Amino acid sequence: MTIPLGFLSEKYGTRLLFLLNLAPRAVMLAWAVVVGYFDKVFPTRAIVAAPFLSVFGGDCFFNALTYTMAAGLTEEPNTR
Repeated sequence: MTIPLGFLSEKYGTRLLFLLNLAPRAVMLAWAVVVGYFDKVFPTRAIVAAPFLSVFGGDCFFNALTYTMAAGLTEEPNTR
């Protein structure tokens, strides 16, 4: 997923892709909290659904995009 999302990042900008990638991660964490808090409504095994949200925002692209944004802050290639 990193390479296709990298091309989209060049076309639409890294900020948009960063925010779109951050949304599923936030929902994944929120789902774990909701299942833990409303244990009478949701079975505890429903927490397993949270990692499936990683399909929409994976770790490798999130980290690569973060490093790319940090490297963009420097001006000379040796500092990167």
